[in-house]
Amino acid sequence: MYEFVKPITNKSMLTNSHYRNETFTGVKYYLIYLCIELFVLVNRISKLPMIPLPPLGANDVALITGGLSGLGLELAKDLISTHKIKHVFNLDIVAPKHELGENVTFIKCDLASSQDVDFALEQVFTQCKVMGPISVVINNAGVRVNGPLLSMSPKQVQKVFDINTFAPIRILQLVISAHTETFLPKRLSVVTVSSVLGAFGPKNLLTYSASKAASTQFHEVLSRELASIPSIRMLLVLPGQMSTGMFSDVEQGRLFVAPIVDHVSLARAILQKVNIGEEGIMCEPFYSNFGYALKALPWRLQQAVRSYTQMDEKVKA
Repeated sequence: MYEFVKPITNKSMLTNSHYRNETFTGVKYYLIYLCIELFVLVNRISKLPMIPLPPLGANDVALITGGLSGLGLELAKDLISTHKIKHVFNLDIVAPKHELGENVTFIKCDLASSQDVDFALEQVFTQCKVMGPISVVINNAGVRVNGPLLSMSPKQVQKVFDINTFAPIRILQLVISAHTETFLPKRLSVVTVSSVLGAFGPKNLLTYSASKAASTQFHEVLSRELASIPSIRMLLVLPGQMSTGMFSDVEQGRLFVAPIVDHVSLARAILQKVNIGEEGIMCEPFYSNFGYALKALPWRLQQAVRSYTQMDEKVKA
């Protein structure tokens, strides 16, 4: 025998059930929000220096690569105008079109050439004998070549890695060696501007993504090698797509998921961290915190993320 079940006709019962469902959904989203806020708080606290360094000022000297445009230019300007440091050495391949000011020295340097890098650092060290040691070094310069690997020449591949990976390695070898031999315990803040694409790269940016992945790993391992020297602070920056000319030809993806990073604000935020001696990893925007976590997802979910964000459709060959 089948038992006949009468339909619910009591409107108050339906209303209460709907109310409970809405309440549960609201609580669920609130708990998710609290988890995100807790993650951000713990992430922020963990990066604060145990021993803050003296703030940047009139005795500090900085070295920046690629400091004539985009993020590098904003970093150089902010170091001089906001933090009032003594001098900035700016290594770039193209001569500036306007006067940089008496506190900035431009040194022409092809970062793809190890001989150029060595010669440029010799000039810097010579002038530092009068000005004082480098206290901030920012490896910011970067290049990219679009297209699949099979369409690239060996020279194109080599150039991307020379500028994005090998030049920063050589610069830090020279600067850190000089600092540890002569200038300890004075401060040295090392900033490596890498990219979230080093963790989760898109189609047609293979060499750029791979070179940034190498740059990221180099910085992180070097941080451990220098962990016993408290006056050397290592800060790794992993930005998403920035509002600079370098990626102006790349179509924007879903802005809700991956908003464009304002490079002026990013420069200011980087130097605020450098100013107090903060170290660790700086991810902007928020989603870039999870670049490496995506690698832990099953393969099909990774492909779903790629499809949803449209990342493989935005860089043209």
